[in-house]
Amino acid sequence: MNRKILLAASAAALAASFTLSRADAAVVNAHGVMTLASLRNCGGATSAQECPGGQRLRPFAIDGGIWKTTAASGYVETRDIAQTGSFGRGEAELNGDGLYLPTLHAVSSSGTDARVNGSALGFTTFTYAGDAPQAFSLKSTLSVDDSLASPDNPLLPGGAFVSFYVGIFDAAEFQANFLDFGSNSINAGPGYGCGTPGLLGYGYGEPTAKGGSFEVSITTEACEGASLTLTKGQQVVAYANLSMFTNRGGYLDALHTMRTELDPSLGSDAIANLKQNLVSGVPEPASWALMIGGFGFVGAISRRRTRTSFAHT
Repeated sequence: MNRKILLAASAAALAASFTLSRADAAVVNAHGVMTLASLRNCGGATSAQECPGGQRLRPFAIDGGIWKTTAASGYVETRDIAQTGSFGRGEAELNGDGLYLPTLHAVSSSGTDARVNGSALGFTTFTYAGDAPQAFSLKSTLSVDDSLASPDNPLLPGGAFVSFYVGIFDAAEFQANFLDFGSNSINAGPGYGCGTPGLLGYGYGEPTAKGGSFEVSITTEACEGASLTLTKGQQVVAYANLSMFTNRGGYLDALHTMRTELDPSLGSDAIANLKQNLVSGVPEPASWALMIGGFGFVGAISRRRTRTSFAHT
């Protein structure tokens, strides 16, 4: 099974809440957070076979608002599964680097006959207000607190697989291609590379679960030219995704964090300029408290695209 397809389908299934509705679809100011936690049994597969998914024992868990959300599959003790303690959880919030960049958390722990996923994503739209063109890139750092070593094939017993992704999109293209106003959902997958409509730069990592704790970082690289440069009035979306899958005894814990920030290699002057001139549409917490009564929080399972159509973990 293709890992990137697996992850893209997971992202396509995440439920969301947005400030952007069908009525104001012409306004490019979307931001949101989404989470997914799911649990399946292994459908009778032998110890030498990949866990095929089987029956989904818990529905996708949906909770949250515009800039913070959590989903969990829950601890499980049923006759339908051969163990207790399987658990998946995803958490997402917009608070990073003082710019409402995504901060993501996830954990996935599966028992002897289970397949578990915990995933989270977040995105923010920025308008660059500076007069002078400015180089722009993002860095995401994943800190895994604990893990069990995974076999070479993470879909076999004891397997664990983690991926994380950070992308910079043209805001209008992101809105046109990845936001589904009919279901308030997002269809952007974590494995999209250059050539994806509107993608200006990205970074992607699949660190191997070798056991214990580890930390790894990725940085966006421009899809065209040596670097991505913002010009006055340009609107971009900063998007981040974290997905964790475990199978029959696998374990991954990244509840500590996946944090996205302005790329330190830009230099202190560039970072100061970006912090001053990147304007987001994310409401301040005080404004949010006043607005909360006016929003209906909708959680919907995303429509599946043909290229990401298969049984979700």
